[in-house]
Amino acid sequence: MKAVFLAAGFATRMYPLTRHHAKPLLEVGGEALLTRLLRQALAAGIDEAAVVVNARFEDDFLAWSEEVECPVPLHVVANGAREDHELRGAVADLALALARAFPDGSPDGYLVIAGDNLLGFGLAQHAARFRELGQPLLLVRELPPPVPPRTYSDVELGDGGRVRSFREKPEDPRGGHSAIGVYFLPAELPLRVSDYLAAGGNPDAPGHFIAWLAERGPVHAAAIAGSWHDVGSLEGYRSARDSFAPS
Repeated sequence: MKAVFLAAGFATRMYPLTRHHAKPLLEVGGEALLTRLLRQALAAGIDEAAVVVNARFEDDFLAWSEEVECPVPLHVVANGAREDHELRGAVADLALALARAFPDGSPDGYLVIAGDNLLGFGLAQHAARFRELGQPLLLVRELPPPVPPRTYSDVELGDGGRVRSFREKPEDPRGGHSAIGVYFLPAELPLRVSDYLAAGGNPDAPGHFIAWLAERGPVHAAAIAGSWHDVGSLEGYRSARDSFAPS
């Protein structure tokens, strides 16, 4: 299984902290967010990884890739963007990483992770479930009511954890579960991403792509058991650092 870490954003909501420092390379608990994610992906059984980044921080990610302990091939794929308005979107970045890092595909599928996740749990159990299913599997968390509109993805679950519907930040959330930006996707992912983008699919948030998949075939979800932090704001970063601070 191959892993793709989506780390190309500019984190403008966290300026000035991230104006000259890539968010996935911020440290929590003594290590970079991306280092923790890589370690967790390795424990789940990946045999190759790619990090898609923007051009402004490409050198920083290359330096990180040379220093981090990684026993499998690790690729840094730059999308050419130096400012936020030049970004093409996370799904377009995913397509770029798949084409450049894994041109021969991956018969055992892919693990796709947003680089601003901080996971307080392992991924091996979910990887095993994905291998058993052979179908898309996304990780979700339960949201306490009331769920605010236009804020979180909305995932409705049916029997056995099958996704009945997936909506990206809807006006009328009703499912009670939200995706956290960790996706296990099967071998046909490059073809499905290509079809999605060719049909005019939204190239930005991966949730739009997952919603498209869920309309065309089985997609499953697994609820997380453990802490999770979205390091998408200064408040989120402070909360994550407080949670993982040395005792």
